[in-house]
Amino acid sequence: MHRKQFRNVIKDTIDGFEKSYTKASQVEDLVKRTMYGRVKLSFSSNHFTDEIPWYPHPQSGLKTERANEEPDHIMDSPVYVRKYIEPSKFKKLSIPSWEMPESCNKTVSLQEMINAGMQYGHSPGMWNPKMLPFLYSEHEGTHIFDLVQSAASLNRACFWVMEAARKGAKIMWTGTKEQAGPIIKDAAIRTNSPYCDKRWVGGILTNQIQTKKGIAKMKRLVQERDQGAWEGMNKTMREKNELMINRFIKKYTGLTELSHLPDILIAVDGVKEKHAINEAEVCGIPVIALLDSNSNPKWIDFVVAGNASGTRSIDLFVSKLTEAIIKGRGMLAQDPTQEPIEKVFDAWMFSKERRRELRRRSKRQHFQKLNWGTYDLWKKAHPFGIIPGVAKFQQFSWLKSRGTYP
Repeated sequence: MHRKQFRNVIKDTIDGFEKSYTKASQVEDLVKRTMYGRVKLSFSSNHFTDEIPWYPHPQSGLKTERANEEPDHIMDSPVYVRKYIEPSKFKKLSIPSWEMPESCNKTVSLQEMINAGMQYGHSPGMWNPKMLPFLYSEHEGTHIFDLVQSAASLNRACFWVMEAARKGAKIMWTGTKEQAGPIIKDAAIRTNSPYCDKRWVGGILTNQIQTKKGIAKMKRLVQERDQGAWEGMNKTMREKNELMINRFIKKYTGLTELSHLPDILIAVDGVKEKHAINEAEVCGIPVIALLDSNSNPKWIDFVVAGNASGTRSIDLFVSKLTEAIIKGRGMLAQDPTQEPIEKVFDAWMFSKERRRELRRRSKRQHFQKLNWGTYDLWKKAHPFGIIPGVAKFQQFSWLKSRGTYP
């Protein structure tokens, strides 16, 4: 409905018959008779834009006899599995409408946050304007956070993650900053969760095939070293294997038990963990993050605005979430007969918002070539981004030849 050949079809039809049909009532009947069945409609919402494997795409060229065949699923792709086979139990789109009960106990107080130095942000020259709603003021060249909002957000995140842990959610931690690494590792060990404390390797969530290969190779090298299989090697090969093991340990130490996608991601500092947040957004994983004043809160589901550089503030943020997770796991152990969560397709996985090729010019090349030809043609049809622009108004007259209306 947004393509050029359909936008002006009514005007083009009227131009051809304006000499014979001089009244709008005459043209209306003509349009109904001649154009019915030629108008094409398509979804303009952010959802249900991708083809579903159980139904042949109209442009894919599939024959009719293949329509009833079983789909050839891509089980090696975690995004494909999350999208069609194993939908997320805890969906991102359900969080904005979720509210914490008023009768629940508060997890953190304002005094605790002040003692931890949670109120201090970066200097005004390093801030992200999208963090403006979470700021209170500027004092001596430093942004000051509104701790009332921060405390409310942390309390809300703790209660939500406790409820998720009570339902059996698998949680992943990431914090690769020097101040956050040991704290993240300790919290992950306490909650028996996967973690990244030194480096986030690209593709941990979106390309688990290579991640599993790296973990298997690390385990094999460690086993060979412990069993003395390197005794017959020369010094150069042993040093090379030792360096390789150190690199693998730095990458995959906390990921040995990550067999499938986690349900929740907890991150410290949105700038440092931007790649982890991007992968979680592609996979539809809810994110709880401690964000400083230079971070982008757009893709974060639970934004806890606060100092992400100080050890005490990071420790406060992580410890409160850890206690909530342990409490939820305890509730699950006391009452293991939980009602199974029904499998429902996650609308976020079908949304245009999560497709980075539509948001990044460098990622749109293949998309442009297939659908529009060039970036300029795509921009002409979508002047406001993913929102289709309105066609340019063209002056025309119903009675161009006569110049007057009847």
